[in-house]
Amino acid sequence: MVGIDSNTGKVIDRTQHIIQSIGVLLTTPLGTRVMRRDVGFEVLEESGKPRRGYDSDAIEAAAKKALSTYEPRIHVDSIQSVISDGLLSAITVHYRDREDDAPGSVTIRY
Repeated sequence: MVGIDSNTGKVIDRTQHIIQSIGVLLTTPLGTRVMRRDVGFEVLEESGKPRRGYDSDAIEAAAKKALSTYEPRIHVDSIQSVISDGLLSAITVHYRDREDDAPGSVTIRY
């Protein structure tokens, strides 16, 4: 399956579409999508900035929950979060594509 790049409108391949989808899921605050209130990443404020009070384990669990619920094309191998001054500053997702078992990773910076 191919997708559409959300910035350019051009066709992108499956891998790039998966990376884009992971980015969307992990940068969308939970409850902010009007027609899909259950989609998003619970550790973000409504403004999209990370909330205080989440440790690495809670962040990684929330990310895994969002990805396993809304990105069925991947199997999450591991997630690492980077916390700076008490706030999430980056998260890296290592995954495998369920279609061909190809590994991939993406880092999202906040």
